[in-house]
Amino acid sequence: MKIKLENREVVGKKVKALRAQNIIPATIFGPKVESINVQIESKVLDKVFAKSGFSKFIDVEMPNGKHIKALIKEITRNPLKDTYFDASFYAVDDESKITVEVPVIIDDESPAVKQNLGFLVQQLETIRLHCLPKDLPENIHITIASLEKPGDSITVGDIKLEENVDLDSSMDATTAVAYIASAQKEEVEETPVEEAAATEGSEAAPANAEVSEGGAKKE
Repeated sequence: MKIKLENREVVGKKVKALRAQNIIPATIFGPKVESINVQIESKVLDKVFAKSGFSKFIDVEMPNGKHIKALIKEITRNPLKDTYFDASFYAVDDESKITVEVPVIIDDESPAVKQNLGFLVQQLETIRLHCLPKDLPENIHITIASLEKPGDSITVGDIKLEENVDLDSSMDATTAVAYIASAQKEEVEETPVEEAAATEGSEAAPANAEVSEGGAKKE
């Protein structure tokens, strides 16, 4: 996957003008690359992020024409307009370890789910790993074939990693990645066939009145 980053001279509040042209302000940095202000077209960033996420390497052409290997480090978005605010890229050094959040993919099917004893809850979508770039996996696969009853789980510590790949120190080995939650039966309250007669003298609600669930009359 390849992208080209252009040099950015616009900084500060003036970057609003860039966003208005669907150009996203960004930075790129790394162990051997000083932080550089760059920019990228919104549609290009959208396309590359959809394919790479935060865990796949990108061939980046720098403003000076040099090609480097990088990861998308961070992206911020405008939640109201679903547009990008800015982005940052991390230029990796093959000899320096990196910390990356890698997607978790669930394989197989749980016997508990097959037998309708419970349902699967995936608590973690990503796992944070620490390793050299050459050892970074694109995904982490876990099998849930051993989850036979409610309460069974696969924890972070259960994940088998390749040699030279470690969990980041921020990860708690006891945290459940996925677990089986109990299937809760829906309780249906039966309505008596015959309701008690209204107390004599009580006033009925007007036909056009709205009544909330709590029984309170809405004006």
